[in-house]
This record gives sequence, C-alpha cells and structure tokens, in this order.
Amino acid sequence: MDIFKKLLLFSISILITILLSEICLQIINYPKQSWSPWASDPHTGFHYAPQLDQRMVSEEYDVSVKTNEEGFRDDPIKPKKGPRALLLGDSFTFGYGVDRPYIFADLLEEKLGIEILNTASGGFDLIHQVQWMKYYGKKYSPDLIIYMLYLGNDLVGNWRWERKSGNIFSSTHPTVRSHRDIKLVTLLKILRHRLVFHRVNQKWKLPEEYLALTANNLSPEAVKNYEYSKSLLTELSEETKKAGIPLLVVLIPYKTMVESEDQMKLADQIRNFNLLYDLHQPNRQVSGWLQEMKVPFLDLTPELKKLSNTEAFYYKKDGHFTRHGHQTVASIISDFLQNQFPAFTNLKVRQP
Repeated sequence: MDIFKKLLLFSISILITILLSEICLQIINYPKQSWSPWASDPHTGFHYAPQLDQRMVSEEYDVSVKTNEEGFRDDPIKPKKGPRALLLGDSFTFGYGVDRPYIFADLLEEKLGIEILNTASGGFDLIHQVQWMKYYGKKYSPDLIIYMLYLGNDLVGNWRWERKSGNIFSSTHPTVRSHRDIKLVTLLKILRHRLVFHRVNQKWKLPEEYLALTANNLSPEAVKNYEYSKSLLTELSEETKKAGIPLLVVLIPYKTMVESEDQMKLADQIRNFNLLYDLHQPNRQVSGWLQEMKVPFLDLTPELKKLSNTEAFYYKKDGHFTRHGHQTVASIISDFLQNQFPAFTNLKVRQP
C-alpha cells in the first residue's frame, strides 16, 4: 500500500509540474509563436498559417520561421511593379532548417533583381501544387511559374488525398494542430536540440517508397505512383497554359541521388543493388513526361553530383538542403534562367 501511495503522489506531482510549466510558458509566450503552423484550406487541404512567428527545431538546426499575410515565407506582398516569378514547392522550397534570407528563393531574387514570390508549403505533394495553381495562382499575376518538384514525396504522396467538388482532403494526414500542442512540442525539440546537437550520428535513409521508384522491375504500387504523378503534372501544365503563364519545372534530387557515400552504403545493404535499382530512374521518368508536354525543365542532379565533394548540400539526418545547398541551387537556377529565359530575367523589378 505504501508503494501505491508513493506512486500516486509521484504521478500527481508530475502532473502538477507539467501544468505549472505550461502556465508559465503561456505567460512568457515561450517558445515564441503567434499561432499553430498549419491552417485548413478547402482546395489544398492545408497550408502554413499567416503571420506565423516561431522556431523550427531539430537535432541539426534551430531557425526562425515567419510567414506573411498569405502564409508564405516571404515579405508582405506589395502591388506588382514588374515581372514576378512564382515559386511552387514543398519543404525544400520553404527552406526547412535554413534562416531567411539564405533560402534559395531569396537568393534568386537578389541575384536576378526580379520579384520571386515563394508560395511553398511544407508537406505539399504534386496534387497540392495542381490545386493551388488552379484556385490561387492567377491571383498574384505571375509572369513565370517555377515548380520545384522534389523527386521523392511529390511522386509517392498523392494517393493519400481525395478530390471532391474542387476540394481535397485526407483522413490519415492531420494538418491543423492546437496552439498548446505545438508550443509544447517545440519546447521539447529545443531542449533536444540543445542537448544532442553535437551527437547527430543517425544518417538520413532512403525511404522504401522512394526506393521502389528506382527499381528496374517496378512494382504495381510504383507504376501506380508514376501514372498518377504524370496525370497530375499534365494537369498542372494545362492549368498554366490556360492562364497564359510559362511553366518551368526544376527537379530536386533526394539526398542519395547526389551523395556517393550514401549510394555506397545503400549498395552495401542491398545485394546486387546495381542490378536491381537505378537511382536516377525518377529523373528519366519525369524528364520524359516534361519533354512530351514540351515544358522546359532543369534537373539539378548532374550539377549537384559534380559539386558534391565540397561542403554538404543536405543535412545528414534531416535530408533537406543546408545553407550551402540553398546557395548552390540558387546559383544553378539563376544561370539557367538567364540563359533560357533572357527576356524575363533582363527586366528588373527593383525601382528606386
């Protein structure tokens, strides 16, 4: 009985401590934020909330994240005064793990001297880009659409979502979190970041569903993912054509496509890997579709592979671009745009 009483008292004390801690956190507003990171949207299912102000924390980084009145990681939107490029994308384009102004969207804007509107939202797949372009793209009167297509979840995550009457929804993908929950989760991540940052040993691993896309003998599930992705990319191309806006697709490779160390480890783990898999099959599949659609595209993979012996482009565990990765991507895209879209990039937005 004494043991039971002690356990009960201990449990009560823990609950009281948690309650008092939460009250203190709410009073001092720490970790700082104005609202939860997600907002519901009927057409895209979700997007980042407007006027977000909080920290994005993992074992590898601790960065500030703010969004504007539209939920974009960008400056407040002003009346258009010149050519405007609109970036579609997911967490890579949003810039997970990197502070502004070091994400490639801001670096591109600086390099080219034109307005780059970064509409990316972490968690978006190809289906979200189609929905966003269909219902919101023309609102911002862009002169060029640049879709940063990640050769990972953009090709495998679309079946989670259902479309009905112009809206999409998913019963298995929660998108809106409470203010209290995200504050406590952020606090725990900050503590973990402070304690174990110097001990990040776990490597980013290629997800099984991504690996399935590289098999020389594709599974029915992989074929299904490719077919649906092609139909969605076709739909996106048709939406931009109807709007009279040029479309450029930039292919973002996943980490293992670029880093030879990860490729060798994967080959060591899987017997006869080179006979069974081709890591660049997703590049060829998507490039082939875009050629059929006559949509210009830029595959970042060759240039990143060529430069991969320099500073790391990707976080080891997280798998997103580091600051160096963003700098390199901005340079590659800037050179491509100036060569392939001179009529657009020779115009300047910045007015005195």
